Amino acid sequence: MSPGTDVLKGARSATAGEANPASGLGYREEALVIGPRGALLGVLTRPNGPADPSRPVVIAVNAGLVHRVGPQRMHVTLLRRLASQGFTSLRFDFSGIGDSLPRADLLPYTLSTLEELREAMDAVTERTGLARFCVAGLSSGALVAMASASADTRVACVCMLNPHGFGASSVWGEHVEAIHTHRVYLSNLASLASWRKLLTGRTDYRRLLRTLRYRFGLGLAQDAAATELAATVQGARPQLMAFFQRGLPTLMVFSQRDRSLQNLEEILGPGWRRRLGTQVKLIEIPEANHTFASPRHLQQALQAIEGWLAQCWPAQPAARQSSVAAQPMRPSNATSGGPDGF
Repeated sequence: MSPGTDVLKGARSATAGEANPASGLGYREEALVIGPRGALLGVLTRPNGPADPSRPVVIAVNAGLVHRVGPQRMHVTLLRRLASQGFTSLRFDFSGIGDSLPRADLLPYTLSTLEELREAMDAVTERTGLARFCVAGLSSGALVAMASASADTRVACVCMLNPHGFGASSVWGEHVEAIHTHRVYLSNLASLASWRKLLTGRTDYRRLLRTLRYRFGLGLAQDAAATELAATVQGARPQLMAFFQRGLPTLMVFSQRDRSLQNLEEILGPGWRRRLGTQVKLIEIPEANHTFASPRHLQQALQAIEGWLAQCWPAQPAARQSSVAAQPMRPSNATSGGPDGF
């Protein structure tokens, strides 16, 4: 089995596949059938040796409609590398994505994903005995990870990469994109390369003009836009504030070329980073795009996640690995909020 292959061994007729050891690769994998109807399919990844029960099971959720392997096979690579450090993990597809069957009901996505994530945790616990979890997600998956922390006490930490989806309207997307692009243009004013592109016709002039029009109030019907923008902020801000107030260890990874940071600044207001407690770690990867398409940027994102997990959940000596409910290590000055708090 090659390191780049996503293995799904077995079929829905089995409650779980037999472990498929990958000799010399540091992990073994098996299919996991999830839910009372057996409608969801995933891959459970475990260390070849004993798993460290003091560490949470890492669950990687779908990034939008992308198959469980993740963009650039991010989930496959990350979870197999974590197995070599003693972490058990699961990547699975929500209903209607990848190998998972669509739902028969009309439950909204925001509710169905939480229900299916609970079913996934139940299946992992039944199979492994582990009952503490870290949920990781990219884009809309980051919002699922955040919501899971409020919905299920088994979630011990959260990893959010480029969270998107706070506002459903095109108005919100255009607003945040225009502000983000404007800031990028401002930062490029001191770059000779950027001026060279502008003067030699290699700049996207339409995008530049569209951004300038918006910044000077010419891009939208202002009253209607203001109403939609305010509704998005009023809907998202309480959720974000409640999440940060919980004080869970949280990693937030942002790409410089993505508007995710701008999303949060528009919702939480200027200075929102200073109000975070030390339990939240923010990392920004220069020049990276939304899905970390460059191999170099992907490696930086994976290394950030691995390092953070190792810091929060250091490996325990064998004599101390009997307690599954071990708490994560936190800095001695950790608080539930910054100077002002959320």
